[in-house]
Amino acid sequence: MFRVAAVYAAAAWVVIEASATILPALHLPEWTVTAVVIAALVGFPVALVLAWAFELTPEGLRRTEGLAPGVEPAIREVSRARGIAAVLLVAVLAAAGGYLAGRRISGPRAAADDRLGLAVFPFRPTGAAVEEWSEGMADLLATVLDGTPGVRIADPWSLWRGLRRERTARAESPDPVEAGQLARRAGARHFVLGSIVGTGERFDVSVRVYEVDKAEPLYTFVQGGAPDGLSAVVQRIAVDLITQLWNREELPSVPDIDRYATRSADALKAYLDAKTAMRRGLVDSADVAIDRALALDTTFALAMVEAACIKSWAQLMRGELYSGVMEIAERAVEHSDSLSERSRLRARAVLALIRTDGVTAADALRRIIEIDDTDFQAHGLLGYCHLVYGWQYGADVADVLAATEYAIQVDSTDVPALARRAWLAVAVEDPDDMRRQLERLLQTDTTTVLVRGTLLGLRAVLAGDNEFPALADSIAGAPMREWFAPMRYLRVVRPDRLATLVERVASTAGPGRPQWAVASVQGRLALAEGRLAELESGLEAGEYRSANLDPDLYRALVVSSLAGLGPPEAARPSVDWLARYVPIDSAVAYWGQRLVWPTAWALGAYQASFGDTAVTRRWQEVIGTFPPGGTPKDYRGSLQSDLEARVAARRGDLVVALEQARQAFDLWAIHTDNDWEGSPEPSMRLHLALLYRAAGQPDSARALLRSLVPPTTWMGFLTARSSFELGELAENRGDFQAAARHYRNALRYWERGGPEITDWRQRAEAGLMRAVAERG
Repeated sequence: MFRVAAVYAAAAWVVIEASATILPALHLPEWTVTAVVIAALVGFPVALVLAWAFELTPEGLRRTEGLAPGVEPAIREVSRARGIAAVLLVAVLAAAGGYLAGRRISGPRAAADDRLGLAVFPFRPTGAAVEEWSEGMADLLATVLDGTPGVRIADPWSLWRGLRRERTARAESPDPVEAGQLARRAGARHFVLGSIVGTGERFDVSVRVYEVDKAEPLYTFVQGGAPDGLSAVVQRIAVDLITQLWNREELPSVPDIDRYATRSADALKAYLDAKTAMRRGLVDSADVAIDRALALDTTFALAMVEAACIKSWAQLMRGELYSGVMEIAERAVEHSDSLSERSRLRARAVLALIRTDGVTAADALRRIIEIDDTDFQAHGLLGYCHLVYGWQYGADVADVLAATEYAIQVDSTDVPALARRAWLAVAVEDPDDMRRQLERLLQTDTTTVLVRGTLLGLRAVLAGDNEFPALADSIAGAPMREWFAPMRYLRVVRPDRLATLVERVASTAGPGRPQWAVASVQGRLALAEGRLAELESGLEAGEYRSANLDPDLYRALVVSSLAGLGPPEAARPSVDWLARYVPIDSAVAYWGQRLVWPTAWALGAYQASFGDTAVTRRWQEVIGTFPPGGTPKDYRGSLQSDLEARVAARRGDLVVALEQARQAFDLWAIHTDNDWEGSPEPSMRLHLALLYRAAGQPDSARALLRSLVPPTTWMGFLTARSSFELGELAENRGDFQAAARHYRNALRYWERGGPEITDWRQRAEAGLMRAVAERG
């Protein structure tokens, strides 16, 4: 046994020494060497135990206690080389196992390549006039170099996260030793440090280029100019860097910064301010800054990409549907030909996300990660893509968590990623995880609206029943934009608490937008819970008139009947009200004054499903006369096809119904998570899912139903109905745990419902009992 210990120690030492030399040379990260050392240490006691329990004999490996008399001398005759080889094999396998395990724990890594790996760090500023350019100039330099063929740049925002004294502070320029460690960790062989000195009229930049593990710089040079010539200075620095470091025959051309950045120093500053503000969760400040950048330079492609992301967050936080962001993203792609490959892919990914094309977006984001797996923004966007569009290509909650967690590991200061991670904890109803995310958020700037709202949402879910009333009063006294996160969280897991919160908020909400927001939540919750007669009575009493919600809520009552919730005749008063609101003979005359097209669809769909199909035909003709345009590919054709599908389904023609429903889905093209249940498209999704199920295609049905429930989204009564359908599908395939979860989610809403949904509640209760019984 002692000989084995000695041989193992020698073999492990050789493996460790070799790994310490070879792995960094392969540009592998620092943790790979650590993993090999740990694995070798773990393997040592294993080798000793094996040596004690077994002996290597001429007949093979035998238990020590089972050796026959006289065998021990023969053991000594076994080749020492075989023994040493076996121990060496154990050591090498342990080291290889440690390396592979380390890779698995760490997350995805970009494939090894022969590009010039380079890390750029913040410059050390001297003088108040240049302090703001410490990060900005380094970021811009990294952007220019990123577009150079044969060069791989480590993502600066993730690279610098350990250089901030506080999460909200500027990153400081590191010393060469720390910079070298960070560069190696990011897979770069060279790194750039520097200093910037200047007054209001001129600045000079001293640049030092290092090789990892070398204390002295390889090259040093100086560039300078006037503040309005910042981009030209950065361009010259980039050219000098490539010229000095390039070790191949043909020198690559550094892209012209003016082609894809901006010649305006003020626009550049506003763009960098917007990126910094967004990372900190200062969404309003980011929105203002990015608007300023685009106002100063309307062709600033990088700013357009950032603007699409920032404005999506801003609208979400205001409780608004997305609008105007697709035009920005389309302009970004139009101007992206001159961008680096990474920036081009990011522009295309953002546009695909806005177009709700999850497959294209996920592919572009994965390609960015192949270029640089430290790109935290790509990981974060991939997590978002998995979350809202994973149903299109099979991604699940585990994929969302993996991508989002990796983004946070790369940059733990990114507030939007932390807020999305908190939502996931709520959506999967994991109290321990919610507490972990709460602690994470407390380490950020808790003065921002995004952080404060998210913290209130987590606390609203986690609070005990005795604590919640006081917390509800506290939320009611907060600014309106801090209400939305608690309301979103509670409607998913505690709709009973949401009702209490809305009552408290209603007592303090002022006129205008606050009053509208409260009334909207009240109406949507009543619909989700099946309190349909109660909502209709409130509409007749004028409770929602001041918020101008009557058209939306009457239409939603009709759409809920299309979802099978409540008897069709119960929606007849709502149909009559809508028919007066948009008369079939003069619908086009009200275009631009009233919500004509969704009302026309709702009235036509009701008649197709329960009433006079001749009236449906007339609505199809009227819809064909509506003005073209809008975000969907062909909204008129989509609405007409959906009505045709409902007529076919009513007469029992499943083939035609499915064909027309698929056509309606394809023509609409935009299938967003940020819609509301009274709109046509989400109901088209549910209708298509039900037809798929009737046609014996449960997988297709399940994918569409997933798009209507948390964590993807919340769409009131459509979420409740979809949860029930998912419960039955899970039960049919024998997944009783999932079935119980989905049935519970449906009952969470229907348990407080009115008599209109008694049958649904009883069916969900019976399904839950079956699923629980089957689980044992």
